[in-house]
Amino acid sequence: MNYCCDIHLPVSLLISPSLLSPAIDWWATNKDFWQIVRNEWDIAFEEKVDFGVKLKSEGKSLIKTMYVLNDEWNQKKNPSKKKWQKKVRFIINNYILQREL
Repeated sequence: MNYCCDIHLPVSLLISPSLLSPAIDWWATNKDFWQIVRNEWDIAFEEKVDFGVKLKSEGKSLIKTMYVLNDEWNQKKNPSKKKWQKKVRFIINNYILQREL
């Protein structure tokens, strides 16, 4: 069996780069928004030692809420990162359950 790279995946399991093109294009369009999301989660983990995350807030899952926000981000010509950091932080905080220590 032929293997690829250092991770020892069979070559037959590799995906053609042409099939990945839509995902690569999507990521190029959305990476700035999701970087803000990751940064805000990093802040949440630094500030809150022990917390849980609600499955839903106001009847909506966190991931669906974030994808809606991502769509709004994409509709803006030059979105202000500071403004969007505040929006993302507010949404994340709506899903965080602070545990009593």
